[in-house]
Amino acid sequence: MNEVTHARGNLPPDRTPEATVEAVPVASPVTPPFAAPAKARHLGDRFSLEARLFGRYDRAIVYAVLIGLVLSGALLLLRLEMEARELLLAADGDAGERLTSITRQFHVYIVGTFLTGLFMLHHVRARFRLEDKLVHQADHDPLTGLPNRRSFDAAIQAARHGSYSVVLASIDRFERVAAELGLASADRLMAMCAERIAHASRLHRGRAFRLDGVKLGMLFIGKGTHHDLTAAIFAVQAAMAEPFVLNRREVFLSMSLGTAEAPADAGGPGELLRNASTALQAAQAYGGDTHVRYSPDLQSIRSEKLWMEAALNRAIERGEMTLHYQPQQRLRDGKLAGFEALLRWQHDGRSISPSDFIPLAEESGQIIALGDWVLREACTQAHLWRQKFRCPIVVAINISPRQFQHPGFFAGVRRILDETGVAPTDIELEITEGMMLERADKVIALLNELRGLGLRIAIDDFGTGYSSLSYLTRLPIDRLKIDRAFIQGIAHDPRNASVVQAAISLGHNLGLTVLAEGVETCAQRDWLTALNCDEMQGFVYGRPVPAATAESFLRNHC
Repeated sequence: MNEVTHARGNLPPDRTPEATVEAVPVASPVTPPFAAPAKARHLGDRFSLEARLFGRYDRAIVYAVLIGLVLSGALLLLRLEMEARELLLAADGDAGERLTSITRQFHVYIVGTFLTGLFMLHHVRARFRLEDKLVHQADHDPLTGLPNRRSFDAAIQAARHGSYSVVLASIDRFERVAAELGLASADRLMAMCAERIAHASRLHRGRAFRLDGVKLGMLFIGKGTHHDLTAAIFAVQAAMAEPFVLNRREVFLSMSLGTAEAPADAGGPGELLRNASTALQAAQAYGGDTHVRYSPDLQSIRSEKLWMEAALNRAIERGEMTLHYQPQQRLRDGKLAGFEALLRWQHDGRSISPSDFIPLAEESGQIIALGDWVLREACTQAHLWRQKFRCPIVVAINISPRQFQHPGFFAGVRRILDETGVAPTDIELEITEGMMLERADKVIALLNELRGLGLRIAIDDFGTGYSSLSYLTRLPIDRLKIDRAFIQGIAHDPRNASVVQAAISLGHNLGLTVLAEGVETCAQRDWLTALNCDEMQGFVYGRPVPAATAESFLRNHC
């Protein structure tokens, strides 16, 4: 079992990262994880070679030789002066004037030699200082002053024969904060984070490194007990929990951390780094502010995600994707109101759950191509049904946040409508409340453009998001879909019934149609009818079925 520790307490044991752990690319055998670029490594190696050639002891020898040359030259000149004085006095008693001239020349020469020596010493010392600076720059991050990725790799290699622990950390949502503060303030904030993390690591006999961007690494040598490492992790999390004061504002940050210990979790440094990276991504999948310790279970999850991502790339062209359609019922007369198009994936006879591959497609960006395919297929099917049955049936299509935010989304929708010939009023696009959290004005503008094409708009999973009700009054929408979580307990929990009744009343007061999702029993349907809900969708009326089966359903209920 992998251990998960949250900064504000332990997570429930039933929460596992299987569904949301991001796939980790497998490192090349010739390129160790977190390896520095080749040019930087060559530069650092060259400076390290010079540092070895002119190291601390070699420099002392150079200084001693220079000083020895200057002193020996001075002594030699003094000796020559003394011998010249003796010779002159012995040869000519009246040699004072000549002696003074020679002595003056000797002194000038001595001073010149001494100054030349000082200049040489200064030049050599300046060269050594420059080399020290270059070596430091090759091994340290210029923004935070922490050792960099190259130093991290070297430190792990040096510790590989003993017991040590690696911690990989990522600052949660730092990009969003940086966009708000500006680049200069974001750099200051990053330096403050690094200082806190480095201080907390040193208190537990560890070292901190900046790897890249918002990712940092920590190395604890000799942390042989689980208790010691956990204490170090808590110290780092506590340091990050304190607010940062920047430009007279308090900024709160948190970290996701993944740990792996040697030799228990890996046979070598490269494998240990990969395992720590897997644990870090599991922590990020929990939503951040979390610590996850590596376990073999996470490795199997990563392999599964890698396989699924590779298979997903070819799923459309191999014809593995299909649409199923779940019917929706009008409660006032019991007739068919429409369908919701739901994506299904069959790979090698195996049915893969949307809860597994949809989040992966969202993370990897493949959701754009999948979303376009779903939209085109659903529009084509809606157009065929309209021509065949002459019945006003609406087909609802889920739009993912990443697909909705794509710059080419509106143009793509308009092109598909033109190419399929579907009546825009027969198509309903479903978005979630979460899309309102960022750039609400831009979202509203895009929804208005989509409404301008004649499309219907619905808010899916209403009640589970965090959007302001003030936005709800501004949104150009046609329908609210109450999330199934509120429907499950409607027949026996008065609080759920009250929430559903409030949502229905709110929707009606805004002139919207209200649909309840996840209706599975007749008792739930009766409650919704009594609460004056307009429409429902769930197993009690019909399960998602292929288009051919849905056509039979349509023939009998339209």
